[in-house]
Amino acid sequence: MPLYSFHRVRPVCCLSRAGQMLSALSQELPRLTAILVISAHWETGGFIGVAAIAQPVTIHDFSGFPDALYDIR
Repeated sequence: MPLYSFHRVRPVCCLSRAGQMLSALSQELPRLTAILVISAHWETGGFIGVAAIAQPVTIHDFSGFPDALYDIR
């Protein structure tokens, strides 16, 4: 199983050439069976949440960026 690690990626990366390269890479990879995301930006209040659903909703945990970012699903 391939492993890719992305850290400190700004949301606007999706609108840049880097975003285009990641999109192209996604077309070349085999279909993923799992994605693990770990974020230090969530305040959980002692609760740790785990989601195991086929199509999770997009959570926009940022603000003040170009409107095009909020249209990404």
